[in-house]
Amino acid sequence: MGSATFQEDMENGARRNGLFLSREDAIVRAIAPVEEESFVNIFGGSPGRDRELLVVTSLATYLVHRGTFSVKTRWTVRHEDLVEVAPQRGVAPGGYVVDIVILESGAQVREFQIGFNLSSPEAEVEREIAASNAQTAAQEIAEVAVELRSRQMPGKTSTDAPFSFDPAGPEKAAQAAEAAYGSREWTKALALYVQSVDKLHDFYVFEEFKNRQPSPQDAWMVQGISKSLGVIKEVEPDADVMPLVLEACHRLSAICLAVEGAGGNAVLYKRTLDEIGRLTED
Repeated sequence: MGSATFQEDMENGARRNGLFLSREDAIVRAIAPVEEESFVNIFGGSPGRDRELLVVTSLATYLVHRGTFSVKTRWTVRHEDLVEVAPQRGVAPGGYVVDIVILESGAQVREFQIGFNLSSPEAEVEREIAASNAQTAAQEIAEVAVELRSRQMPGKTSTDAPFSFDPAGPEKAAQAAEAAYGSREWTKALALYVQSVDKLHDFYVFEEFKNRQPSPQDAWMVQGISKSLGVIKEVEPDADVMPLVLEACHRLSAICLAVEGAGGNAVLYKRTLDEIGRLTED
């Protein structure tokens, strides 16, 4: 693919994503796609980092920074070297929700911040768009990387994808939450229980139950949210835990929809949502 075709495809991709581009030719020069490299998708950085672009091609993922006087590629992850790619959501100081795409290749871990939005009801649409973009970016990067490897290694199919979430991830986060709870670090415990449910969300919503299915084994992790939240409301009533509460509700609601959509029983996750609502009626 020539540079002109790559630029045209990139501009079309930006328009589809509602992304305003400038200095398109300089962006293409910074990426310097080789002849066999084709454009896949483009994502804008979060507010405050809106000079950054994540550009996904058939061969690599690029972080491009548009400076005042120049456009530079800050880092490149070749898909043939990619070990893991995943969307990640966290809460930053000041009550912000952060959506990040994590790319790991060998000993290096790169990240691109797509979302950075106030955790308030008014920002709900923006938050969900950021979360969706992070998931879309991670999924598309994984797909093109798997396709690249299947071409390089005849006989290897897309079902042999090397990208997966840590199967013990939810339990590891919940075990850390239990330790924090035992040390009376209530807010830390809540944050880790929410992280545990976020990892369940990866398996049930992002991976669509391919590698894990809902079961009663989820109960202690899911109910840990309401357990720790209940203690906080009792002993630290002024603690600002609403960003964590909103995050928990987002993930549990999405899990409920996914489980019911697959014909499963979502009562465990619904009951915890109801308990969170009861604890935060104020």
